[in-house]
Amino acid sequence: MSSMPFDFGIHLSDSIHNHLPQAFNNIRRDLYIILLTQDKPYRLYIGDSEVELAPHTLAYINPNMMTRFIPQGDAHMHILYFTADFYAQTSRDTFFLTQSPLFKENINLFQLSEEGILYATNLINLLYNIRDKYKEKIYQDLLHNLLEQILLLGMIYNPHHIEYIHSENSEEFLSRYFEKLLEQHLAKEKSVKFYADMLQVSSRKLTAATRQALGKTPKEIILEHITQEAKRKLTNTQKSIKEIAYALGYKDENNFSSLFTKEVGCSPKIYRRRNQYPPKD
Repeated sequence: MSSMPFDFGIHLSDSIHNHLPQAFNNIRRDLYIILLTQDKPYRLYIGDSEVELAPHTLAYINPNMMTRFIPQGDAHMHILYFTADFYAQTSRDTFFLTQSPLFKENINLFQLSEEGILYATNLINLLYNIRDKYKEKIYQDLLHNLLEQILLLGMIYNPHHIEYIHSENSEEFLSRYFEKLLEQHLAKEKSVKFYADMLQVSSRKLTAATRQALGKTPKEIILEHITQEAKRKLTNTQKSIKEIAYALGYKDENNFSSLFTKEVGCSPKIYRRRNQYPPKD
C-alpha cells in the first residue's frame, strides 16, 4: 500500500480540516471520496455547485471533481477517502475503480434503507477502529475488505450495477453481489428466485455463476449462511432456540430445528451443549 501521507483517512466532518489539507477550499484532490450523512442534512460544494445531502445518504465522489467542505455546527457526516494506489492491490481492483458506475458521474447519491443504514454504520465503525493501525500489515487485508464492502454496498443501490455485471460477464462479481444481498435480506428472503430477480438475472444464470466462482449452488450457499449464523447465535448468545429461529425468519421452531439437524448432523440443542464456552451441563 502507498505511503503517501493522505492516501487513506476517515473522519467526522467537523474535524476534517485537521486531517485533509485545504478541506474548506474548492480544489481537486485526486481522492476517491465516500460520504455518509447522519440524521441531519449536510451541504458541501461539488465543482461549482452547492449540494445538500439528505440524512442517511451514501455518496460517492469522482476523484477528478473539485470539492469543498462547509463547517455546519451540529450537522455531522462521515468522510472516507483513499487514493487509487492505496486501494488497488490487483488489476481487478484497478478495473473496479476505473470502470465502476459509482465514480462515472461527478457524484452518485443513494438514500439508504434501514438495513442499509445499519450495515453501512457497522462498516464505518470498523474503519474507525483500525484507522490509526492501517499501516500494520495485520490490518491491511481487513481494511481492504471493508473498503470493498463499502463499494459493493453502493453497487447494490446503483441502478446501473446490473449493466456493469453483464458487461464484465464475471461470475465472481455476480456471486459477490449475491452474497452481499444475502447478508441484507436472509432473515426475510430465502428463495433463489428473489435474489436472481434483484440481480436481474435468471435463477439458472445465478446458479451457473456461483457454481463456477464458489463451487456451490445458490441454494447451498443460502443454507450455509443460515446454518453459520445459527451456529454463531447458539454459541455466542443466550437466546433461546425459538428466538434464534425467529431471528432467522422461521416462525416455526420445529422447521428450523429440522433444517439445522439435516445440515449440521445434530439438533440445535445438542450443538449448543457441545460448543458453548464454558460448556453447559
